[in-house]
Amino acid sequence: MTLKLVSLALAGGLLVSCSKTSVPKRQSTWDQVAEVFGLQTANTSLKVVDVFGKPVADAQILIGTGVDQPFAENFIATDANGSFTAPAGWTTPQAVTVNAPGYVRATYFAQLPGAQTYTLRPLVGAQNLKLTGQTTGYKTVDRDGIVDFGIVIPSLTKATLFNFDISAFISPETDEISIIGRTINIPKNIVLPQQRESYFFPIEFNKPNYALNFRSPGERMIYVARGTFPLDDVVNEVRNGKEFYELTNYLSIKGGALRKLDLQGDTALNLPVNELNYTGSRQVMAPAFKNDEVVLTAALAEWKGWFYPTDVKILDAGKARNLTIATGGTPSLISILKRKDEMSLTQNTDRLSAHFATFDNGVTPNFLPLMEKPKVTNAYAFDIAAVAKPAHVFEGAQFAVLSKVTQIQVAGKKLDVLENIWEVFSPNWMPATQIPQWPGENTPNGAAGKMRWEVTLTGLPSENSVQNVDLGPKWLDAASHATRASQDF
Repeated sequence: MTLKLVSLALAGGLLVSCSKTSVPKRQSTWDQVAEVFGLQTANTSLKVVDVFGKPVADAQILIGTGVDQPFAENFIATDANGSFTAPAGWTTPQAVTVNAPGYVRATYFAQLPGAQTYTLRPLVGAQNLKLTGQTTGYKTVDRDGIVDFGIVIPSLTKATLFNFDISAFISPETDEISIIGRTINIPKNIVLPQQRESYFFPIEFNKPNYALNFRSPGERMIYVARGTFPLDDVVNEVRNGKEFYELTNYLSIKGGALRKLDLQGDTALNLPVNELNYTGSRQVMAPAFKNDEVVLTAALAEWKGWFYPTDVKILDAGKARNLTIATGGTPSLISILKRKDEMSLTQNTDRLSAHFATFDNGVTPNFLPLMEKPKVTNAYAFDIAAVAKPAHVFEGAQFAVLSKVTQIQVAGKKLDVLENIWEVFSPNWMPATQIPQWPGENTPNGAAGKMRWEVTLTGLPSENSVQNVDLGPKWLDAASHATRASQDF
């Protein structure tokens, strides 16, 4: 066996000596043999997986700032099991960049060789998958002054809660309905079952269909909420020019339903609205905040890691408000701080600060300060202004995403569509960030045209929140606070 091992080691040496730095070096024959016979002790095996934990084979790995920087043979690849061995030259903290077809390129800063697992998110394609259908099971009463409605949204995970986007709740796409001879645009994900009311004149509502659009296939948890609002109050506010979000406090959510589906193409799905009924209530106390800011808060129920709202309200500074909750579980509370002039669906509305907490009665949301927009030096680098951290919040990870920006026309409005091409994780907040130079590229991932850097700083409830948790998306699951802003260039 000794002769066989020596021969394999010599063959591995020849393979290494003939490799080119522009091609990722795969695990050497000696490394493979040593693993089989249990002889490898000095080198460390690391893994690359997708968001479902499945190994990603033939992923390219760059350790450092560029090929052969800061050490030779730092451009390698994973094997069929998604594993790679730490090169001998990797002895200090380095950026690890992982690239594979069909996934968003990812850089992990301040990495030392260890039993680390790196996670890649799938690329969101240019697909436009439609989920359409009707909602059923309302108990409407004509001419009672109360309008019944439904709203269909995708349920959210902890990470997507911190990436709150108002368009996930209120679709920027609309359907036209006629009321008293006037054409009104209603968001496509809102349903108005057939009912008759009066506002000086008889009014009939009948918008039975909903529609949601998704840019990639995959597993979804769809939530339909059933609710009501007072007709006179809402119509008066609309006539006075109020934005849709300003009507939130008139909406009462009564219940709804959940459906899990594997979305692989255009899908029809009718949804009942009466499987869940909400009867509980808890109080939230609003913090102090500026007059040009708004705090939106939502009570959340959870099912197998999916969160869905049982009530959504705008808070008045320093005042208490009751929110409806689902009974039989532990409710959570997500609170969002934004500037009022950035609440429009037609603007770049991603600047926000968020706080996630268990919804104990009387809880007061608290926030990291709103960030200023990052200063983009070039496509590879950006700086951020210092953010003052409250004493009770511990510094968490910094998460940044580089995206291509295109625009689409929806109901006469221009809306940004983002294609994520590179995401960057750091275990701490970084005043200045420079991503590595990927081999053979003059621009990040070959991108051209309008681009956007979006930066999120996270806060943790304790110093031990991410102990033994690999840097990456799971750090968002551990966070209690997040503040984010972006800059186009």
